[in-house]
Amino acid sequence: MDANAWLEHVGWATHLEGFDPEAMLRLTDSVSEHEHALQLIQDSLMRVMSRARAISTPAQVGSQALFEAQRKEVDKKPRRPFDNRMEDDTWARYTAVWIKLMCYIYRVEAMADEDRPGYRLSKRQSESLDELSEIVEAYVDDLDTRPLEQDQVDEHRFFTHSDWTLNIV
Repeated sequence: MDANAWLEHVGWATHLEGFDPEAMLRLTDSVSEHEHALQLIQDSLMRVMSRARAISTPAQVGSQALFEAQRKEVDKKPRRPFDNRMEDDTWARYTAVWIKLMCYIYRVEAMADEDRPGYRLSKRQSESLDELSEIVEAYVDDLDTRPLEQDQVDEHRFFTHSDWTLNIV
């Protein structure tokens, strides 16, 4: 797989080296009808992103926070603040990227160590994903007697902490 400059820069070329590109791409596929726990996590992520979009206004979070949300490069101040009034197709593309990333992380974390790409979540991220997985898997395993509390899933620290980086090993 020939890596472009961006993949080289962020270290993903090394991360994906030696793996079947098609197999890696399949890890980002849409949730299948048999992946009930992942579907619940995806649904929650969509609710969280929609709520975040709805409150991303100067009156709710302040203009300084919106400028930071718009920042694309750490050393360059954005020219304008984040604007939550995007077109529906833009929102669909934006959320699709996050859903693909979530699917990738969830599926890779379920793989045996010897089969998975060379990155690791931080201890905090891994514990958080494990907790979230336990919540949704317990519901999936016992649909009749265990109600799923959406707020418990949506407000889980997996979605609310901003320490999301993937550590290449």
